[in-house]
Amino acid sequence: MLGAIAVQSVVMVSNSVDRLLDDRITLARTTGNYIEHVIYRDLERMAGAALDVMRRAPVDDDVQLLRTTLGSIYPTTLFREGAFILDKDGEVLTTVPDTLGEIREQVDLKKLAGKSRVAHGVVTSDLIRLPVGDRRILVLLMPIFDVSKRLFGFAGGLFHPAASNLLASFEGARTGTSSVLQLVDTNGVVLSATRAADLYNVTDHGSLIGSAIDAKKEIRGRCHACHASPEKDRKVEILAFSPLPSLKLGIAVRQLENEALAPAFSLKKKLLALGGTFVLLYLFFTALAVHSVVRPIRRLTRAVGEIENGDAHYPIPHLGKDEIGNLAKVLDHWRNQVAESLSSAKLHQEALYAEMHITQRHIGTLESIAELSSQKMDLQEMAVQGLEHMLNFFGAAQGAIAIRHEAQSFSAQKGLSCSQQHSILEETDRFFNKNSAGVCQIRVSCQEPHIGVIGRLGSPGGIEVTCLLANIQREEIQERHLKTFLHHLIISASSRLLQEEEIKRSDQTREFIHRVLAAQEEERRRIARELHDTIAQDLAAHRLAIERLEKSQSPALQGKIKSLEENAHSMLLTVRQLLVDLRPAVLDTMGFLPALQWYLERTEREHHIQGTFNVEGPEQKLAHEKSVTLFRIFQESLQNTVIHAKATNILVNVIYDKNNLEMTIEDDGQGFDSKLIHAKELNPEGRGLGLRGMEERTLLLGGRLTIESTLGQGTEIKVNIPLEERL
Repeated sequence: MLGAIAVQSVVMVSNSVDRLLDDRITLARTTGNYIEHVIYRDLERMAGAALDVMRRAPVDDDVQLLRTTLGSIYPTTLFREGAFILDKDGEVLTTVPDTLGEIREQVDLKKLAGKSRVAHGVVTSDLIRLPVGDRRILVLLMPIFDVSKRLFGFAGGLFHPAASNLLASFEGARTGTSSVLQLVDTNGVVLSATRAADLYNVTDHGSLIGSAIDAKKEIRGRCHACHASPEKDRKVEILAFSPLPSLKLGIAVRQLENEALAPAFSLKKKLLALGGTFVLLYLFFTALAVHSVVRPIRRLTRAVGEIENGDAHYPIPHLGKDEIGNLAKVLDHWRNQVAESLSSAKLHQEALYAEMHITQRHIGTLESIAELSSQKMDLQEMAVQGLEHMLNFFGAAQGAIAIRHEAQSFSAQKGLSCSQQHSILEETDRFFNKNSAGVCQIRVSCQEPHIGVIGRLGSPGGIEVTCLLANIQREEIQERHLKTFLHHLIISASSRLLQEEEIKRSDQTREFIHRVLAAQEEERRRIARELHDTIAQDLAAHRLAIERLEKSQSPALQGKIKSLEENAHSMLLTVRQLLVDLRPAVLDTMGFLPALQWYLERTEREHHIQGTFNVEGPEQKLAHEKSVTLFRIFQESLQNTVIHAKATNILVNVIYDKNNLEMTIEDDGQGFDSKLIHAKELNPEGRGLGLRGMEERTLLLGGRLTIESTLGQGTEIKVNIPLEERL
């Protein structure tokens, strides 16, 4: 019955809401038609008067008459702030009063006239604010047509919502209620309202109302009065909205739901109160009927709860021979089974905890053995640490271990002499075949025999680990534990051997690159000496001979001899530039930084590329080999910029800090795809060799080279090397 009353209440309230919304939509639609009629009426009055004047004589000849006519009409309309007339091109013909200048700064009248021409009706602007008097104005514009639909111009008015309240005549109808009517534009701004405080406010459903105006769609429903207020302070309203027939405006009718639906809510409360009375009576009589059944069931429930809490010996009361008595007997049998299950579960739990503890210790020991390879220790130290971890896990007092790889052997022992260790480990060959692994129990000679275990595990990589554990204070040894320990020792040993091999190969590679680069520098010096002692001297002598010949020849041959002398001079300069590139003397005489700046200025002078050189931090002296290698990287970078980049600017930064030197060369050239630097195959021109050479030279210095470039965005080359000697 209570459910039926609740459903009936909901249906009644829902029907009341629907009827109320229909009434509010009708009110909004009627009010909108009235407001649009008033706006059209006043605009048509001004447009009709202007049409009479414009048809009688050309506007240019009678603008004053048009102004006088408009001035006599607009004070009696909604547009008391002013009115104006535009020609058919949207140009201003006249305005009253003369305040249109402020309007034209915020509203494009020509664009508004174009919208009116297309719509063949009234159009409105957005609400604008005039600085004088802080007034807010809405501009409305109507086309002026004659009976033949010929366009003469446009009649416009300035509507001040605060001064001309279009909804003032509706204020009496809402006295004593929270109902409010609002005239809203497409931005959700209230242009007129029956409640003065709402004027110029932006409604909390602005976007929804703007879309409804554009689509000429009505809205009805329930909403919160203010979405920005806290949830507990929100009040539910009834909202009905109807757009004006043709203008981009709409009428919203809003009223608090608890006020609009007061009669329906009152009836709902009465029905719920009546239903509550019926429910109380029903519960009272039901309680009397079930009291005799509930009491024994409560006793059984209490007993079952005690058993579930762990007291399996809590007694089940005897409750007779009826159905509840039979239930008590069944529960007592169940109690006995629970007691047995709890006892068995406790034993199982203890065994599980013991196994979990062993597993945790096993995993911890495996992690410790696995970390040996990352601690940069040799195989001898690894054997010592590995034996210590296994002795701790098994609780053994004595033990020995041997790690063999090819001809190398690394061993450790604890509680055994060296002779005992070697003899026991050598005897393991009779227990295990070569390249096999196994675990078994043996006896170790000591004052009192205890359990011992010995195992061997080999790997395909040629590493073999043999382990002996004796004097173990446990009755059971898990063979799988020892196997996993030996397996992880082999993995750690293999990892360490690989690291050592990698370091050895890296050192060999760096040494090879070092020798190659040293040979290159020596070859450059040799070629420079050869060029200086042979070609450069010969060219200089050849030029002097040409100069002497020029003085002794006839004027007819002097021009040709002069050309030969200039060619010889040009070749001499080229040879000298090659000598400088091969062995720049400034690097030896002035140092590293002046050499960089000198080469940058030379590039700027010869290739017309603007260069900028910056140094941060106090300069620190570099070893000769480092300065030469860095200069060659710098030289190659600038040559790549000149040949490939098509750059106009080069920025060079050298930064000294406490431990490192960083050199950055940045240009604004065409860039390239930096992902291709490490491609396995070079392109057909062999481009990329220079970059690889720079990378190899940087690695030789123990540093790092990074190249960042994107097509069309320039290139940045950064070299970072340690200042301490690592060569």
